[in-house]
Amino acid sequence: MKCSPSAGCPPNLKVRALRLRAQQGVNLDLEATLAYVLQRERVSKWGPFEITQTLYDRALERKPELESGAVKYKAIDPNFGPRARYVSDCIHGISDIDPDYGRFRYRETRRFGEAATHWIAYQFISRGQRINLEENLDWINHQLGLDNYPIVHRPPPEHRIWLLDR
Repeated sequence: MKCSPSAGCPPNLKVRALRLRAQQGVNLDLEATLAYVLQRERVSKWGPFEITQTLYDRALERKPELESGAVKYKAIDPNFGPRARYVSDCIHGISDIDPDYGRFRYRETRRFGEAATHWIAYQFISRGQRINLEENLDWINHQLGLDNYPIVHRPPPEHRIWLLDR
């Protein structure tokens, strides 16, 4: 099973999908994430695109929460109930910042990998969490050093099905 270390993974970075109990998670920085993932997988990014202040603020709130150890990792996490507040998989590590929809909108058993990241970006864009639609923000790739990695650069999603935005 694939893992997105920037959004939470087990400490040994080995995902066991059928593990019964949640375990301590790790939130790697961008460089460590890319070093790990690029050894094993193709990496795609959708954008860059500017998001609303609300979504940005929620992301800033989520980051220390993931880094504090308060959120445990489980490859297939609960979608409801009290454990949904402190147990997360890599997809919900990001999608939990959605101000409108909960985890049922982002089920890991339905979408994972590129399809999951496309779906999250599509949801944010289609529901107005993207602003300045015409602004070219490709300079951000250079600032973050992303142009030094073999990343597939994709446009911001315009379709529900990720294969149409390739």
